[in-house]
Order: sequence, then C-alpha cells, then structure tokens
Amino acid sequence: PDNTANLTWTFTSPQFWGETGQGVWTLRVKDTVSLRTGTLDSASLTLYGTATPPPVDADGDGFTAADEAWFGTSDSNAAATPAPSITRPGGIGRVTFPSVAGNSYVVESSTDLLVWTPATVTATSASTSWNDPAGATPKRRYYKVHKP
Repeated sequence: PDNTANLTWTFTSPQFWGETGQGVWTLRVKDTVSLRTGTLDSASLTLYGTATPPPVDADGDGFTAADEAWFGTSDSNAAATPAPSITRPGGIGRVTFPSVAGNSYVVESSTDLLVWTPATVTATSASTSWNDPAGATPKRRYYKVHKP
C-alpha cells in the first residue's frame, strides 16, 4: 500500500489538441479500491495554446487564405500557390510570382542566407517578374517574396 501523504501528480494528454479551451471543464474522481480512503485536497487545470485559432489554410498547401488572396492564388486549390519561380536569362536572376495588380510585394535577395537585400515591387498584372540588379555577377543567389 502507498501511504505517502501529499502526492502530486501531473497528467497530460494530447487528446484535446486542436480544441478550444473555452467552456466548462469537469474533473471526475472515482475511488475504485474498496476500504482504502483518501482526500483530494485540490485540483487545477492548466491549458496551453494560442489565444486565437491558427490562420485558415483550406487546401492544405501551407499558405494561408490571406496570403493566397494577396498573391491572387486559390485557397481551394492546393496546386495554385504563391510560390515564386526563378530563372536566369542571360545569367541574370529573375524571380516571377503570381500577384494582384496594385498590390506591393517585397522581393529579397541574398548570397549567404544571412544578409538580405529587400526591393519593393508593385504588381501591374496577375504575374510579376523582378530582375536582380546584381546581374550575373553573384554565382549563388537566394530569393524570397512576401507581403510588405
């Protein structure tokens, strides 16, 4: 028999991951061993998570509905993503990405993934291309495109 007083147990479960913490929570304790008694002096419930639900990504492509709308792609079609394509016509880096006319975008370039140089581009059509002003000089370049 366990005669230790003041036992402290922590129970955790991933059973409720993804569910809201709002509402009424009930703790039920049942003594399943006859002729052994004990006293539950206190209990507490600690909920971890975020205050707001995560952004919606209806098609599961990794891009939120808000980002897809900004880039003019569909959040109901996983094949339509705001991913840029990179070409090197004449050795010069060209980044092309879906866009919405009038929206601004930031295209960043780097040679080492540590220092990034931003350039703001305003779209004039459903597809926008940006030519790297560094030209063909850097042999290795990295690019990313995002909302301002």
